[in-house]
Amino acid sequence: MAVPVKEDKNDFIDAEAIAEAVERKNMRFVPIKTDDQLDLQAIHRVRDWLIGVRQ
Repeated sequence: MAVPVKEDKNDFIDAEAIAEAVERKNMRFVPIKTDDQLDLQAIHRVRDWLIGVRQ
């Protein structure tokens, strides 16, 4: 499904998009990540970066 994209990005347009998304009936929400999950994600990103630098 193609969704029109507004070119300029600002707080008003962001708020408008959020309000539109919340009104959609088929919108799925994801749970907020815990601090432990965010820490593990950061460790994986650093590990991936270090592996890339080493090569």
